[in-house]
This record gives sequence, structure tokens and C-alpha cells, in this order.
Amino acid sequence: MKKVFFILRLLLLSACAEVPVEIVTLPEFDQEFAEKQIGKGKNTITGSAFLKQVDGRIQKCS
Repeated sequence: MKKVFFILRLLLLSACAEVPVEIVTLPEFDQEFAEKQIGKGKNTITGSAFLKQVDGRIQKCS
């Protein structure tokens, strides 16, 4: 019986072991690149969308 409790204790303690965490570093923020991406472009988006809700009502989006 002592062996069973010993094995259970080992299993419980091994379940609490920490998993190594990999630290990911992001590249530095490039201000010029961001300004180019945000700048005004030539394309436009138009259209409408409709969403049917759970109660059957229709929600319009545009």
C-alpha cells in the first residue's frame, strides 16, 4: 500500500513540473514602414453585410 501512495505522489508531483518557456523577441518598430502602410491609397472598399441573429432578426452592416 505504501508503494501505491509513493507512486501516486510521484505522479502528482511530476504533473506540477514546470514546462520551459521560450521567450520570443519582436523586431524593433520601424516608424517609416508604418507610415507607408497607413498612408492614403488608391483602393476603396464598398458593400453591405447582413447578419442573421439567433432570434431571427436581421442586422444590417455597411
